[in-house]
Amino acid sequence: MEIKDVVSTQASPTPAPTPAPTETQRDPQPDLPDGQVFIKKFDCDKSKTLAFQSTTSELGVTNIETLDISTGAYSLLFNLQTNLTTPPFRSINSCAINPKDSLLHCSMEINGKGSFLVRINDGQVGYVAKLPGWRYAAAFDRDGTYYMNGNNGMSFI
Repeated sequence: MEIKDVVSTQASPTPAPTPAPTETQRDPQPDLPDGQVFIKKFDCDKSKTLAFQSTTSELGVTNIETLDISTGAYSLLFNLQTNLTTPPFRSINSCAINPKDSLLHCSMEINGKGSFLVRINDGQVGYVAKLPGWRYAAAFDRDGTYYMNGNNGMSFI
């Protein structure tokens, strides 16, 4: 997968961190080859909106919330422990649903490693690609292209 940078091109050889082992699984995982992670599809029918917000507390918990457009209030969708990855992630941002696969994608910042496009769901993280810097906002087009904006300008993948 190639990242196309609208402003500049930046490549990094830094590999993606590995998901940390967990003692409990919230959903059964199918048998997959080593290094692969199954991410549940997002149920768009149950959601009133596709507007997401993420906040990470000092206690190491990131809340992924959805916006109820009619009330202006956010409600908790799920949370992720920062130690779900090794090393622990710092924060998550720029979340969007890919219309091609119904998976929630976000940028994940890991101190000392960089930013990554990840697929997430309740208790699950799957790495997709290394990103050219921290991303603040993102959206998918109907063809599945992820457009993102952040500290290094606008890019797409």
